[in-house]
Amino acid sequence: MLALSHIPNVPQEILGIANRHGNALLMLDLRHAFKIEASPLTVSTLFIVAQNGETLVGLVVDEIFQVRYVDRQAVKQAHGTGRYIKQIISSEQLLYQVLDLQVLLDQYLIHIQ
Repeated sequence: MLALSHIPNVPQEILGIANRHGNALLMLDLRHAFKIEASPLTVSTLFIVAQNGETLVGLVVDEIFQVRYVDRQAVKQAHGTGRYIKQIISSEQLLYQVLDLQVLLDQYLIHIQ
């Protein structure tokens, strides 16, 4: 995990700002956002960098299994799955949930502007 600069008066989901290759990267802990008990941050904590428009954000995750490319026909609109899940992907007898990054970011970016 990268060193973080603390941001005062923000929700616990916002971990802080990291310096990633000279650019400021807002770090969010998805475990807090999804109301799941969060593990302590360590040097081996994983995160992915996601982009929505011009906005880059680091998302702390528990595991990264692999990056997969899927056929667009496998992507289906999700209904009744909560506010953060936008689509479902069915692939090889597994279901993957696709986050609506815009909804997630809208909820937290308002606290740092």
